[in-house]
Amino acid sequence: MTVNGNVALASGSTSLFELSPTVSDKLVVNGSVSIASGATLQLVELGTLRPGTSYDLIVASGGVTGSFSTILKPASLFGVVVQRSSGIQLLGQFVTPASSSVQVAGSIAYANATILVQPATSAYLNALPALLTSAGASNPQAFAQLTPEPYATATQIGVDNGLTLAEAARGPSFAASGDAPHAYTFAATLGQWHRLGADASAGTSAAHAHGYGFLGGVGFGAARWSVGAFGGYLNTRQTIDALGARTKADGAVAGVQGRFESGKGFGFDAAIVYDGGKATTTRALPGGSASGRYGLHSWIGDMSAHYAVSLAGGWALTPRAGFTYVRTTRNGVAESGGSAFALTVARDRHDASFVDGAIGFGRADASTAAFRPYVSLGVRYQVDGADVDALAGYAGGGFGLRASGAARTDVVGTLSGGASYRLPNGLDLFATAAAQRGGDDHRESVSGGVRLRF
Repeated sequence: MTVNGNVALASGSTSLFELSPTVSDKLVVNGSVSIASGATLQLVELGTLRPGTSYDLIVASGGVTGSFSTILKPASLFGVVVQRSSGIQLLGQFVTPASSSVQVAGSIAYANATILVQPATSAYLNALPALLTSAGASNPQAFAQLTPEPYATATQIGVDNGLTLAEAARGPSFAASGDAPHAYTFAATLGQWHRLGADASAGTSAAHAHGYGFLGGVGFGAARWSVGAFGGYLNTRQTIDALGARTKADGAVAGVQGRFESGKGFGFDAAIVYDGGKATTTRALPGGSASGRYGLHSWIGDMSAHYAVSLAGGWALTPRAGFTYVRTTRNGVAESGGSAFALTVARDRHDASFVDGAIGFGRADASTAAFRPYVSLGVRYQVDGADVDALAGYAGGGFGLRASGAARTDVVGTLSGGASYRLPNGLDLFATAAAQRGGDDHRESVSGGVRLRF
């Protein structure tokens, strides 16, 4: 209905609007509309309305004053009535499917809340139909893609790098050897693979990561001690196939390490390392894509102690206990891309700490054998930081969209082994491999390199 002039809705009046997916009632007033206290707005649904669609009920060129005291609408009509200065609208909202995960339900709730803060010309409102199935229902897969889950899971890259660097610092690169104090240098290559499983109850997706890098360093030491510094580079790729998301991270690393042997079987080593990585996350979105580049930095502290029990033939059985701490900072980022669902992600600092124990068998430190194999079997327990999350927002909705990422398993079994070979000219060759298993948490790493004594 179009009215040329002003419209007054009196107390006790009922304004009834019938709404359908194709044609709906609308009052267009070329003038002003005044609504008295006690007036009622009644909505009647004729067919299922499309979620995320805006329906104009009253449009007034001269503005709207007053408001309805009572709004009547059927329970099946999932939407909210919004009154603006120039009219009244019904904003259709999304229904959460009964089988939705916690993550998807949170995404739908955020989308519904964000609808309320949009101006009439918002690109976000125009993009909402992409979140529906062909039958007009909320699409769980689409809403899962809206969350910052890829950024939460990217935090695990920093933790993985921390564990890789801690393993390298404990490895043969800094092995004490020789009788007289001497300088040495080393170079090593690294590789790692990690698979984290999905969690249906939390709504998180499986993630796969692989990376490589190299380290080089210098040091000074003797038969029972060594100190050194090292630097290098790590490059990691992580994918979440279910979300169409991928993260690339790379950057320089640097650290210091020290090692001491008492000569009576007891020894310990410690290292402090910094990983100055930067990451780029690219996400597939309904109707487009978005990406963001941000810092992904980690500090790593590692220490371990061992006691070598000498066996016949120059072999030793060595129990070892250790502690590793990784603090990963993921900087905030505003995504770029043409999608209305591009995220602004908050900065996050994540602390992860591990304790581990193992029993190793290999050549004793005092052995003069050139070929020096070893094998170790143990367990690692994550004290805290197994779960990761990210907080974000889009389309002016604020930082209210929280998502969990792929979580680590608290307890994993570990297996490692390797060998080194001492050449007469002071050159050592070494190679190592390690694996962990626990639930849906599977990780493997390898390294190899050379060490030269001067």
